[in-house]
Amino acid sequence: MTQHSEPRPYPALVAELAASLEECTSLIRSATAILGEQRMHFAAMHGSELAKAPAALADVADRIVAAERSRAALHDRIARHLGTNSNQLTLARIASTVTGDARLRLETARRNARRAAEDLGIETSIGERLLDWSATCHENLLRRLVTTVGAGRRYDRDGRELRTDDHESLVNTTL
Repeated sequence: MTQHSEPRPYPALVAELAASLEECTSLIRSATAILGEQRMHFAAMHGSELAKAPAALADVADRIVAAERSRAALHDRIARHLGTNSNQLTLARIASTVTGDARLRLETARRNARRAAEDLGIETSIGERLLDWSATCHENLLRRLVTTVGAGRRYDRDGRELRTDDHESLVNTTL
């Protein structure tokens, strides 16, 4: 990394980068909260509340994308100032080029952004597992209903009526 001999004239850029990370962190936390609320409404079967969540989540996602573009542009400007490739410039390396409050703010923003992203990943994983569990429960419930209530007609997985008592048989089906 090439450093300029002048007394680092870019602390304002670093401060902007920290503020951008703080904004991204706030938006990621908002997305995590929306997903958590959506999961709770799903578990409590509040359909009207679930219907509101996609729009709110889409809004936050759009704002995250815009904030990330802004952060990436600041990152590129700092890389150009330092004379290095932005792909090789980490936030830790940027923090090492400043001192005092600027360094502390950037390192804190970096740690908070990482934690918020990890929390979002956990919430997303929990939500996916809940949906998988729900789908399995519904499939099993439907299967039991068809076998216990369906003493009359039976259908295969493609919706064709089975013409035999063997519900697994596909030999005597109506096409």
